[in-house]
Amino acid sequence: MKYFIGILVPEEIQKLILELATSLPKDFTKSRMNAHITIRAPQFVADMVLIESIVKSVANTFCPIDIGLGKVKNFDNNYLVVSAQSKLLYELNEKLARSLQKFNDENINYYDFEKYRPHVKIAEIPGKLTIECVKKFEENLSEITKSTKNFSVKNLTIFIDKDDTGVYDQVINIPFQPNGIMAESEDLDAPWNANFYEKVEDGE
Repeated sequence: MKYFIGILVPEEIQKLILELATSLPKDFTKSRMNAHITIRAPQFVADMVLIESIVKSVANTFCPIDIGLGKVKNFDNNYLVVSAQSKLLYELNEKLARSLQKFNDENINYYDFEKYRPHVKIAEIPGKLTIECVKKFEENLSEITKSTKNFSVKNLTIFIDKDDTGVYDQVINIPFQPNGIMAESEDLDAPWNANFYEKVEDGE
């Protein structure tokens, strides 16, 4: 069994992301999953009941999180994504990593927190992505999200691939608590580290 931990974005944001994805060229591979923000990467696990208990104990310390959509980004030259901005996402990522330490893959450095960059995946990139292409999608995003770019999420979600098929078709929603960590006014300004992304190429 395999799982990862993330946050499903609200339905109205799902629609915005879908609208942006439909504006992409046909050779881009659209995401098969509902739009989400990954908090902890996929891992194999035998005891999901125990994992759920640990994740619930972490979620209970957080209140609903306000998130802002940022710029369109080229993630590692593999994915086109929209940055998700909230300082609490970084804190949630770190707290889950420490709580789940004993279950982590020893070959993965889960404590390289500076490399965590929350985002919503739009599509896989077919080959190189130019600066002009990114700018075009940023314009599309700006037009699509005129009415709203900020949203609040009330649940942390465990996505489960029960049969190791690569399809995460089960979810467990765990609510944040009203008396958890409160968001601060600067949460939506959490910076992205540009050096973490592969550079896009000039030209058409």
